[in-house]
Formats: sequence, C-alpha cells, structure tokens
Amino acid sequence: MIAIDGSPRHFGPFSVARMLDAWLQGWPRGDESEGPLLLLPAGEAPAGFPAARVRYPEVPCRRARRFRSLLPGQVVGAGAQGLLAPWMAVPDLRPFGIPVVAMVHELPFVRHGPIEGYRRMWTQRLWLRRCAERCAALLVPSRATRDDLLTLRPDLEARVHLVPHGFDPAPWTCVQRPPADPPYALMVGVGAGRAHAHKKGLDVLLAAWGQAAPHGWRLVLVGEPALAVPAGVEVHAALDPDALQRCVAGASLLVYPSRMEGFGFPPLEAMAAGVPVLTTDAGSLPEVVGDAAHVVPAGDVGALAASLRTLGADASARTARVARGASRAEAFPPRAAAQAIVDVFAALDVRA
Repeated sequence: MIAIDGSPRHFGPFSVARMLDAWLQGWPRGDESEGPLLLLPAGEAPAGFPAARVRYPEVPCRRARRFRSLLPGQVVGAGAQGLLAPWMAVPDLRPFGIPVVAMVHELPFVRHGPIEGYRRMWTQRLWLRRCAERCAALLVPSRATRDDLLTLRPDLEARVHLVPHGFDPAPWTCVQRPPADPPYALMVGVGAGRAHAHKKGLDVLLAAWGQAAPHGWRLVLVGEPALAVPAGVEVHAALDPDALQRCVAGASLLVYPSRMEGFGFPPLEAMAAGVPVLTTDAGSLPEVVGDAAHVVPAGDVGALAASLRTLGADASARTARVARGASRAEAFPPRAAAQAIVDVFAALDVRA
C-alpha cells in the first residue's frame, strides 16, 4: 500500500493541490479496501475519494512542518510500504525501510539565478539535497525540470522519472463561453510578490500591452499584482473556482508570459475552455502547449507586443489555435500520470 502526503490540499499552493487531485482521480483502484491511503492534516478529501482510505492526525494540523513531523508515525502506523510526496519537503523514512518518492516541480534558479529571491533559492537547494538523501526515486513533470535537476545532480539520473502532471479537461469544456463585450485578454497567476511577478512575466505583459493593446480590448489580471498596474487594467484579486472558470472561458485570449515554468496548468485550462493561448518558450511551456499555442521568446517585450497586435486584429488566427488547443488539452490524462507513478513504486517492490 502506498501512502500519499495530501497536505497541499490544505496548505497549498493551489497548483500542487491541483496536481495531487489529478493523481487521485487517475489512480487505479478497485473497491474501498484498495488503492492509496491519503494522509491529510485536516479538511475534506476530494469528492469521490473513499472515506475509508483517508487518515487524519489525532489533532488537526495548522502548519505544514508540524504535519510532516507526524508523517513517519502515520505511515508506519498504517502499515504503508511507501510514501508519495507531492513536493520536495519530505520526511526521513529511511530508519523504517520505507521508500519515499517525491515530485520536483521546478528549479528555476538553475537557469535564472535567484529569480524568486535568495531565500527561495536556498530553500530549494536544501530540499533537493535532502531528497537526494532520503528518496528512492524523484519525479519531474517535464524534460525542462529533468534537465535542470541533472545539471545540478547528474548522479541522480537513475532515480529521476519523467511523469507529466495529469489534467482533466472535462470541467473546463463544459463551461459556457459568455460573449465578452468588449473582448479581453486575460492573465491568471500574476505572482505573489515582486520576485514572483517577475518570474511570471507580469512586467513584460504590462510593457507590451502599453505598446500594442488591441483596439477596443481590455486587459484582465487574476491575482494580486505586486507591480504598479496602469489605469484601465482590471484586477480580480481572488476568484472562486466557478468564477475563475467563467472568467477564463469568457476571454478572447489567454496570455501566459512566464519566464520559467515547471509545468503550467493555465494554458491547458484555457485550451480546454476554447480560448486561444499566447505564451512563451520558457521552461516546460513548449512541452505542455505543443503546436497549439502562439509562442514567443520569454522576456521579449517587442515579440509579445507584436503577437498581441496580430492576434488581437486577426480573429481567424485565434480561431485556428482553438481547435489545436482542444486536442492538446486531452494530452495529459490523469490515469496516465497515476499509472506512471504506480510503475515507479512497482520498480521499488511496492504494490499500489
């Protein structure tokens, strides 16, 4: 039996929780006595996940570090043979002979230095070192992340497995597309803090929009931008899942100008909702979007401005991307991601 650290569903970040839910959705299992054991600090399990396969600590945990300190006892007490960690912050189960498999989402400092700040960079270095010591296998969601990891630690190559995140397009394909009047370009995930906003390319988008805003269009941002936003740009600090889906589905163009990504869910969400995507060649994004998006060099204000001008004026160019996007959104089935993880554990002699 495999135990899964489900704490991102309680502590975030949202992107990791979304990845975790896709794993659980796709995990092969029979009746309620089979399948993984989900370890949660508090809160509710995902809809449809068997309640009999969920475990909580005796006292609900309010801090991720406290929950991790309890994980060894929970894993051993449940009789689990392995632990799946959705991030690099992993407990040490070596004294119990229980293998840990962890996901390394991204290591942006390898290409960009302290793009997210020095504290974040050194934290990632620390956890990667601990993962190398504690984990029997490491998962990466993209070739870009694998390359970055092996640049730092080529000795880990035999333990690194490429497992793209699962994505279910169904919740997005069924969202009605209300006619937007006037049309708007949308950016979601604008970054928390100036360093993260820089990583997400918000500064590039704002500069490009100032140069080449399509005539009659609006620019809508979802999140809490740490940069000064020009007058006329709409900002939605927080949207519930239903409102976010409607906002994405109503857009005439999703702009995702990131300088670095380990995977990138928003382009797939927009494609599933029938929205064309303009993004960059940063990190994993070319792997994720394939030929279904319009791609420009990361950090290039002029290239982004030129593409905004072209796509804003040419409805047929946007429409051409929509059909490709619908197909691309189906390229990452949750079942395939979960099965790949099961296979990694099987190679470690751990049954799902």
